[in-house]
Amino acid sequence: MRTNKVEQFYESGGANFKFLKSFLLTKICSPSGGFVSSVELFLTQLAADDSPGIRARFLGVSSLNIGDLNGMLASVINVSDISHRGLEDANFKVEDVEADCFSFHCIDFEFTEKL
Repeated sequence: MRTNKVEQFYESGGANFKFLKSFLLTKICSPSGGFVSSVELFLTQLAADDSPGIRARFLGVSSLNIGDLNGMLASVINVSDISHRGLEDANFKVEDVEADCFSFHCIDFEFTEKL
């Protein structure tokens, strides 16, 4: 099922949205006293402000690495199913393999096509 979600992301054209317009990190205090993080990305096909875009939200983010997000670099977002590795709280690995701006693990993700 997790692999189907990754396939659905790519089949919808998610990899064609290469310009990172927004990177939003949210941390919420959980009842157990820890924090639950999420990352929301807004990516567009072109650098122009009116270019079609996709919004992807990644839930239960861990192992977050953020590099230089300045400028309008073309990104290639790779989403991999890593659930078979048996890592705690990590079903997917998300990384910018082109500009190396960020990478993280997450429990789940959702996306809205072509806004």
